[in-house]
Amino acid sequence: MKKKDQDIWVGLAHVKNMGVNINVANGDGAETYIATRANDTEEYEAKVVAIFRQNGLQVLSLNNIEVEYDVPKDGTDPVAAEKIDLFKRLGKGALFAWGNFYPYGEEEE
Repeated sequence: MKKKDQDIWVGLAHVKNMGVNINVANGDGAETYIATRANDTEEYEAKVVAIFRQNGLQVLSLNNIEVEYDVPKDGTDPVAAEKIDLFKRLGKGALFAWGNFYPYGEEEE
């Protein structure tokens, strides 16, 4: 299956640094939205874990997973706007896109 034939999925990842050289947000880690193409949620989750691992981060949880066409296209909603930006970056050829990192527990909704 071609990459473009796959759906774009997005979810909210809670991540923490895997080593001493990387520090994200506070001691509890950070949350960020991440989008990538996948055939289903299981493939999406596996890709997200691999992406963060390659960047020295550990995924503690992955929540609010949804496919692109389920995301409201409301640019006035800051969460929807951030997700739409991720989708646009994937549309330009990126393999994945993550958003702003929010200190864990302080993610804007």
